[in-house]
Amino acid sequence: MGYKITGELTLLGDAQFGPNGVRQYAVIEIGGNVYSKFRAPAGINTYLQKAVHGRGPTTLYVEGNFIYGVTTPEGKTYCWKKEPIGSFFMMLFGIIGLPFMGIGLILIIAATKELSINGGSNALLRNGAIRV
Repeated sequence: MGYKITGELTLLGDAQFGPNGVRQYAVIEIGGNVYSKFRAPAGINTYLQKAVHGRGPTTLYVEGNFIYGVTTPEGKTYCWKKEPIGSFFMMLFGIIGLPFMGIGLILIIAATKELSINGGSNALLRNGAIRV
């Protein structure tokens, strides 16, 4: 279900724009630690921009290098969530494609990562997060 990083968000480095509005940051500095190549969807990016200008601790909710949630210094939690139906289909095609040169394995790994992000988002929503 990922992990949390908490501290004052002091830097959002240069970002490259990817598919579906996802940004990949060259660096993010939070709590005195520097992290590279973190990705965040457009909705979460808005609150990262807000948090970097605020005073106080920010919490990032991360799966792999993907930021799916943020708690701003004001104490509000926001999370990104997509519907899991696409991940289930990807998993199904992965199982069907396993005998074909391992292509199915790639699909299964991708679907598992997406479902893990979805699980983390569900936990945040159960605790009162705002879906963006």
